[in-house]
Amino acid sequence: MNPNSDSNIRNILLRISYDGSQFNGWQRQSQKTAVKNRTIQEEIERALEKMHGHPVPLTGSGRTDSGVHAAGQAANFYTDIRSIPAEKFIPALNSLLPRDIRIFEAREAPIHSMPALTPAREHTGIFCTAVRRLRPMKCPICGFCPGLPTYQD
Repeated sequence: MNPNSDSNIRNILLRISYDGSQFNGWQRQSQKTAVKNRTIQEEIERALEKMHGHPVPLTGSGRTDSGVHAAGQAANFYTDIRSIPAEKFIPALNSLLPRDIRIFEAREAPIHSMPALTPAREHTGIFCTAVRRLRPMKCPICGFCPGLPTYQD
């Protein structure tokens, strides 16, 4: 899709959260690696292709490493679908995505902008370490460090 030549093209900005435990980072991988490893970008592009009936590239605000989680990563894509209001891409995409990826915001952006590539005002990293043993389902992304002092409920 070329936004320069088609006035029916829209630019949609997404905000995405995901649990990266089962992913090989954000960025699409080569065909050889993609068979073995899932990426966030590939999963969302697969959902976009199902909706559009053709490949739709997704531009992310940055890359994450394998196993990294996100609470508000930005990405945008161009769409030729005029019948869906921007905010309706949220339930439409979420119905096609695995449960460890969620779209929580979708809005229209100026056609010639790349909002996902706008420099971030801040980037926050959060590291979670449990100070007592937890049942895995209670906090599947927290690690237990046996050398740290512990507390009891």
